[in-house]
Amino acid sequence: MSDSSAGGGHIHPQLAVYVRGNQISLPANIGIDPSKPLTEMAGLHTHDSSGVIHVENAANPTLGQFFQVWGVPLSSTQLGPNHAKTGDVVRMWVDGKASQAFGALPLEDGQQIVVSFGPANAAPPPSVGASS
Repeated sequence: MSDSSAGGGHIHPQLAVYVRGNQISLPANIGIDPSKPLTEMAGLHTHDSSGVIHVENAANPTLGQFFQVWGVPLSSTQLGPNHAKTGDVVRMWVDGKASQAFGALPLEDGQQIVVSFGPANAAPPPSVGASS
């Protein structure tokens, strides 16, 4: 367990995002403006497209805060431009277990988070339950 909830930790949850079965790469430099000094980067950011979220000095960080920094809507009915409607749903797994926390999910070191949009009857993405 990390001390990030106190605002002083550095943790690394892993995020995978799928839309209709296709994995969407997280962009590099979410929360980092290359025209500004690194000391001005957001407390929740990425350095590359690996899906690793870097959480530095963020008090009580949540998945919703990361999605806000990214500029992508996330809720139980929306993932980016995709809105759940008849037959389509937004689903989430944390460390291989289904979760309904969505944006309220507290981020923790080593967490494996998968968010998926698509048909309600689709199988979970292949990374659900996978250990790394």
